Formats: sequence, structure tokens, C-alpha cells
Amino acid sequence: MPLTLPFTPLLRTNCIRTITTATTSAPRFTRFLATQTTPRMSSACCSIPPVTTGQYDPKGTYAPYAGFEKAYITGPKDAKVAITGVFDIFGYFPQTLQAADIIASKGYRVILPDFFRGKPYPLNEFPPSNAEQKKKLADFFGGIADISKRLPELIQVAQQARSEGAVKVGSVGWCWGGKVNLLAGSNADVFDAVAAIHPAMLDPADAEKLQVPAGFFPSKDEPEAAVKKVIEILSSNKFKDVNAYHHYTHPKAIHGFSAARGDLSDPEVKELYEDVYKRLTAFFKKALGDA
Repeated sequence: MPLTLPFTPLLRTNCIRTITTATTSAPRFTRFLATQTTPRMSSACCSIPPVTTGQYDPKGTYAPYAGFEKAYITGPKDAKVAITGVFDIFGYFPQTLQAADIIASKGYRVILPDFFRGKPYPLNEFPPSNAEQKKKLADFFGGIADISKRLPELIQVAQQARSEGAVKVGSVGWCWGGKVNLLAGSNADVFDAVAAIHPAMLDPADAEKLQVPAGFFPSKDEPEAAVKKVIEILSSNKFKDVNAYHHYTHPKAIHGFSAARGDLSDPEVKELYEDVYKRLTAFFKKALGDA
């Protein structure tokens, strides 16, 4: 059943300017993160609040997984294809759990680890309205949401899925998680396909490093030049016949429309939400085969 959620007005505020990753020991394909300053977060990413109420009865369960005390797991246990998921900074939201269940309904085993260890960014402080809250948001991205630390954990989840019988492993990420997934796609030894939905910190350089097919579904709020460049790359690289992409430019296709910021009580948003998961699951079927 679809979610029924109230409308939440959009708020605007200044965004943190840059996020610099900390030095860390990590697999070779992630080490470049330690010396990289990521692109600016878009103003929409840092200013659109999540929809804070809504009802959805998740189909999956929570259980420890791959070193995490908690992960949302949905779909058949004996699936030959596993999909790992990386949520946005608000963690386990009804819209994101419903998305995981939609993917799982196609026969995939879907695993969403709790990357933030029960401490997603607090709703009552978003969007940040003062200097203290802006610093807290920056500290969040430099701490528990430090991609250079979370990416190796995503790899561990994929490896465990393979050890449990998955023949192929894909991954999907929303917003912050979209950035994680585009980076994860640089290693074909771990993932067979990746997808990013309205990714934060969008950088065409990540797309240039892809070593697996990719699904790319940006919102109207991602930087237009970067979106065009990524699509140009996906339409011409060696996976061009498998890659999937669609730029959502509808006025209500805001950054986060298919995750925590999606107001599914709005019929137009609901239609967009349903469309992106039709495209995503079609991409996974093409890239990964039947579950």
C-alpha cells in the first residue's frame, strides 16, 4: 500500500560549503578519498526537510549483519541476487523502507545497514538555522557520515551477501548514499551494478571511474552541468547498453523525492516515486538478471 503523508513546506537556509574527508586506511580503490575535497553539497540537499510523519508497515525485519548491530533486511533469503542499500542522512524513513520493499518484491534480497548506528541527523535541527547547527551538520558529515569510513563497511555487507549465496550483488543509494554508491561502482570485484538516486555531492569524476553498469536518477535540484556530464559518460562508456538514467525535472521532483523528503500524499510526487522504482528495478533486471 502506498504511503499517505502530509505536506511539509520547504525551508531554505545556507548550506555548508565543503566537506573534507579524513585520512583513513581503506581498500585501494577508496584511498583517493583521503586526499579529496568533495564538491559542495547542493543548497537543496541542505535545506529541504524530510516529511516527518506517515504510516507504512515494513515487510522486512531488523537483524545484525556484517558487523552492524542492525540492518533492515527484506526479500527472499534464497535469492541469488542481493541488493545493498545506503540511505540518506535521515536513516530509516518510511519512504526508504517502502522503496527497499518495492525492490525486494522483484525477488531480490535487500539489505540496508544502519550506517549511523542509531544516530541519523536529528530532524529537529534540519535544516540548520544557526551557526551552531551548521557546524553540527558539517561535523556529522566529517564524523559518522564520513564516506571514507562507511564505504569499506558497505563492501563488507556485499561480501557477506556473497558468502550467503548471492551470485550477484547490486547496490542503491539515496542522496548521501547515492554518492557512496557512485564511488562503490569503481570496484567490479565487489559489485555487479550500482545505482544513485538524487545523489548528493555529485561529481562526474566518480562516473568516469565506474567499472560496473550504473543507474542514475537525479532530481531537478542536482547541479545541471554535473548531471549532463554524468549522463554523457553513461551514454558512451563500455556499459552504455546496460546503464540507465533519467533526469527528473518535474517541479515536484525535489532532491530526496523518492526517499525521506518525498511527500507521497501528493499524487504527482507519488507518481514520480513509483516511476523511479520502475526504472530502478528494470535497470537491476537488465544488469543483474533475474533474482
